[in-house]
Amino acid sequence: DFAHRSLAAQISSKMCIRRYYCLVEGQMKQPAGHIETYITRDKNNRKRMAVSSLCADRKAISDWKLIKNYEKYALLEFQLQTGRTHQIRLHTSFIHHPIVGDSVYGSKHQNLAPNGQLLHSHYIEFSHPVTKERLHFEAELPDYFAKVLAKIS
Repeated sequence: DFAHRSLAAQISSKMCIRRYYCLVEGQMKQPAGHIETYITRDKNNRKRMAVSSLCADRKAISDWKLIKNYEKYALLEFQLQTGRTHQIRLHTSFIHHPIVGDSVYGSKHQNLAPNGQLLHSHYIEFSHPVTKERLHFEAELPDYFAKVLAKIS
């Protein structure tokens, strides 16, 4: 519980850095962007989240940068400023570039990623809850994600 509370507090105070790779539909016209919305439960589907215009809902902030544009896709790196349920999936859909393979917020008929959505947590940095030492961890792209990138290159 102590470690969990420490990590949650670091996320809340923006002291925890989390970065994700995702392959999205369409090319990006800008090299980077900032998305700031309010998120709430979808009124028609309790398993989905939705962007809201109400300030009373939970604020969600994401920063992204373009890693590479492909012919019909773009590889992005997202850094979260907040940690809301489905935040990246909802934000990419909100900017009209849904994550490849995301049948909930993207295209249900897209077959490039048969193993599911192409969203991967590749970097996390936080302070150890006891020693306060700054730690960071990186994870390589999973094979299925790397194979899709090779296929579209």
